[in-house]
Amino acid sequence: MEPQLIVSLSGLLGMTVTLMVIGITWLKRKPLNSDFNQDCKVFYIRPEIRFLGLFLAIISITVMTLVVFLIPVEEFKPSDWVMAFIFGIFIGGFGSISGVMLFIIRAKVNKHGVLGYSALGIPRFMAWSDLNLIEFSGGMQSYKLIGCSGHIYVSTLIEKKTEFIALLKQNILPEKFEIDLKSHLNSNDCPEKFMSKKHFESMVKHAPTASILLTFFITFSFLFLPPYAYALFISALAGIMLIGSATARYIWPNLPSYWLIILDFLSIMSMSILSNLAWSKYTLYLESQNSIDNYTQVFIMLQTLGTTMLFVFLTLITVKKMYLTKKIAKHK
Repeated sequence: MEPQLIVSLSGLLGMTVTLMVIGITWLKRKPLNSDFNQDCKVFYIRPEIRFLGLFLAIISITVMTLVVFLIPVEEFKPSDWVMAFIFGIFIGGFGSISGVMLFIIRAKVNKHGVLGYSALGIPRFMAWSDLNLIEFSGGMQSYKLIGCSGHIYVSTLIEKKTEFIALLKQNILPEKFEIDLKSHLNSNDCPEKFMSKKHFESMVKHAPTASILLTFFITFSFLFLPPYAYALFISALAGIMLIGSATARYIWPNLPSYWLIILDFLSIMSMSILSNLAWSKYTLYLESQNSIDNYTQVFIMLQTLGTTMLFVFLTLITVKKMYLTKKIAKHK
């Protein structure tokens, strides 16, 4: 079998397996009661976000096709089909599914309860009587409705968000709103600041787990790419710069908006420049070792990005410890 065909089939297999797993999970979901859609209020995702999701799905499939099917493979290496399989899972599979979900998801509310979605995008119904707590999920940027047998998410990107909150208040007791969310809804605070704060707190909360997973991914990638300390060091600096503005927002929440805009711009620009520099240095290093090909270049990008994100989370862990230690010392 031709090397090009083996690699192409590997990428297609990765995408197909992902789509089949999500599809089977979707088909096995619990059916709704037949009377749920009666007098049901539907909340769609905002139009610009829906079409952005459709664009993401198209781009994911296009990139998958260009990289896996059209990049020439002259000599077969085991690492090529492994890389193509992984690429098919994440780009062709999860990338396209994420875009489609942004396009089709919607929340429904009626006298019986709320229809939301699981973290994997599976529709789930929750009755008002089962709902125990509503909180804001910073990581998902959604309202998280927690019940007796699980939880569902309703995106904050829905249209008529105020009307949705009003329906929640009509059907559940005030004490079922989480304290931070309740105080935000009862105030005139900027929604973007609240969402940014909760997103940062969610990243801090999950930083240890994310750091472990990224460390495993980067270590695993060394089986396919020889480590180059200089490029990895530059990628680490990129991660520290990327999280700089978000850290400043959290530690100094009252910074003027123009300072926040400047910090965001500098943070993103620094990360972009350093990431490109790391990628180019890594490529030159592998070319000098005569171990560069088209697939290797793709996974150089993934490895440097993984290193960048690892140091994003390590910086969050460090800042959290320093910030909390400072607060405890000040309290004493």
